[in-house]
Amino acid sequence: MDASFLPFTPNFSTTHSVIIERQLIYVVEKLGKPEAHEEVVRLSDLCTGFQSLDKDIVELDQGKTIKDSSVLQKVAVKGDVGATSTSSVANRQHFLLEETVPVLFGLIKSKVNLRGVFTWVDTLEESFFSGGPIYALYESEVVSGLAIRIWRLRKMEEVDSEVHHGEKATKVTETLHGVGPSYLKWFIAKEADTKHGEQMARFPELF
Repeated sequence: MDASFLPFTPNFSTTHSVIIERQLIYVVEKLGKPEAHEEVVRLSDLCTGFQSLDKDIVELDQGKTIKDSSVLQKVAVKGDVGATSTSSVANRQHFLLEETVPVLFGLIKSKVNLRGVFTWVDTLEESFFSGGPIYALYESEVVSGLAIRIWRLRKMEEVDSEVHHGEKATKVTETLHGVGPSYLKWFIAKEADTKHGEQMARFPELF
């Protein structure tokens, strides 16, 4: 996908998908809203600490939706979370995250502290009736030290179940773009692709 709107030039990217044998409305409750965000994050074996912070709302740029926006560093606007009745405003959940990353073939484990936001918009009933897609956005950056930033777009859409004939399932696709120090590009890109795929493969465990 086009990443020209991002405030950084990605030097690694990855995309993974998973099928969840539940209807879209139930998947969005877990993966499209902040209440289960900690559960989702802790599916990654890199996560060794998590703290939810405040919620706020943010105004998107004109003509943009969360699928082509970056809001990590945007200033909040006045308003109530969960009352975003216009398409130009999104809800945002701030959080702190600690990851423990193995280096030197696992001989050393390095702790990395990140700050991030989980962003979503209030879903209209029509979106469920039409089968989606419905989007949520995850963004994070290292608090100090390595200049690493991640942008992850989560797309949720209804598909025919391959397990239960005549029923519906949900396909979840995440596109990840990131940037990190050029001298660590190979290592970060490899770890991001591997860990991203492993975490998404565990999404069905939430249901």
